[in-house]
Amino acid sequence: MFDSLKKHKGVIYSNKKLSNTLNHIVIKTEDYISFEPGDYITLFIGGYVPRNYSIANISSPSKNIEIIINTSTPGVGARELKDIKSGVEINFLEPFGNFKYKKNKYSWFIAVGSGISPLIPMIHQAKIDLSNIKIFFGAREEFDIPDLSFLDIPINYTITKPSDEWKGDVGRVQLILKKELDKNKNILNKIYFYICGQPIMINHTLDLLQNNNIKNENIIFEKYSL
Repeated sequence: MFDSLKKHKGVIYSNKKLSNTLNHIVIKTEDYISFEPGDYITLFIGGYVPRNYSIANISSPSKNIEIIINTSTPGVGARELKDIKSGVEINFLEPFGNFKYKKNKYSWFIAVGSGISPLIPMIHQAKIDLSNIKIFFGAREEFDIPDLSFLDIPINYTITKPSDEWKGDVGRVQLILKKELDKNKNILNKIYFYICGQPIMINHTLDLLQNNNIKNENIIFEKYSL
């Protein structure tokens, strides 16, 4: 696949923490890069190790490519990018992907960790389409929750390791999703569900949706490897 995709050059413009476990990285590019919501780029870590990262931009084309990385994983990508400095050159392949947004009256988005990255441009497009949007985000601790206030949409947060100060939902993201499924039985097969994150979350969420007789064509997901 690599041979068929155009290679681009970029420079790290910024690397900022979004939470205890997530960093937001901006790559400034020589060319305008076009992409669709849900696409990813392949970065060559250290010049040669390929790693895929979903695009978090809300506008295309752009000379800035935004990605969100999970810094708590043991992989080479997280290790090398966690503290990468502005000015470092990096090569990447043009955007690609099969995780696609579909215009619809109802759009629900479910993510854990850096799985929020491709959902950001999807949510932005859903807002333009005047879709009825719900967002569900799961994390381990409250300090792992990124600031997503720029989306200007209420978000259903839940965590599995709450402190005494935490006043929100507790448990895995599937639990708060189930509550909303139970409240919306009359429209379930009118909703498109977008799911992104680690495989165990995806699999449990798929089981939940299938147990509620959601049609397969209404479920769009992307699994991240660790």
